[in-house]
Amino acid sequence: MKRPLRRLLDWRVIAHCGMLAFSVQVGFLWGLQHLRNGIERTSDLNLESWERFTGNVLSISPTVTIAAIIGYLVLVSVSPDVPVNENKVLNRLATRKLGSPLLTQDEMLLWSRIEEETRHEH
Repeated sequence: MKRPLRRLLDWRVIAHCGMLAFSVQVGFLWGLQHLRNGIERTSDLNLESWERFTGNVLSISPTVTIAAIIGYLVLVSVSPDVPVNENKVLNRLATRKLGSPLLTQDEMLLWSRIEEETRHEH
């Protein structure tokens, strides 16, 4: 099992946090635009009150974003590692080794046998 800090510094986790932050911000802006379109159709829209409301909503946006990222990081740090199918890994390695032109006859025989044994087990 990886240590939680090492898992949090993985590039995929960092990319997911960035995408989560982006998604929250876009969600807030999209929701505000949808709300504004609905209000414009049904009633008069006072620009000053709309700007005040938009400012209030967007002021909580960073807090929601940080809370979502912290929740995601806690989830990542306590989740178990993904199980590895060793037969699939061995089969891929054997296939890759057999594609190498620099194998001796013994190595070729060994990797062929490994590939054959692991082919049917995954």
